[in-house]
Amino acid sequence: MNNYLAGSIFIVWLGVTCAAFYWFASDNLVEFDPNAQLATVLASPQAKLNYEAQLKSNLKLSYATLANQVFQLESKHCRCNQAVTTHLATLTPWLTQKGFNINKLDYDVLKQQIPASPAIIIFDENEDLVYLGPFASGYLCNTENSMIELTVKSALEFKQVPRVIFDNAQGCYCYS
Repeated sequence: MNNYLAGSIFIVWLGVTCAAFYWFASDNLVEFDPNAQLATVLASPQAKLNYEAQLKSNLKLSYATLANQVFQLESKHCRCNQAVTTHLATLTPWLTQKGFNINKLDYDVLKQQIPASPAIIIFDENEDLVYLGPFASGYLCNTENSMIELTVKSALEFKQVPRVIFDNAQGCYCYS
């Protein structure tokens, strides 16, 4: 009888724990670009060029050069900033070793052009856009579900890699 009661309590506890995890996790899993803002940009080569030119122009108001620059965008009160902390701990030294300068930037500066935060923008030595988008997708923002390392590595090795504007992701993101 005691084993049956203990087993039943364990089953109920396990079910409640799984349901609570799903509820909390699904609340944090949202689209990076819910209004398809970047999808519109990606729809035509000319729109993409115009978007990149405007992005560069906005950033050059505060930075003399964009060569080998990384911009980490965060919203001041976004609960998702904490999710990228572990990823940044790995990513920052890796990018610095590759010759990139890391800059923290308030998301409000570019919120008209970037659909959500936290986000990252990377430019190569020629000031060409290498990557723009979220740090990662999924429940956890970590290197296992990140395109950043692969994109940067390819850009450095092959020099003529297409720019990656990653808009199709679900994770923990804030919109203002």
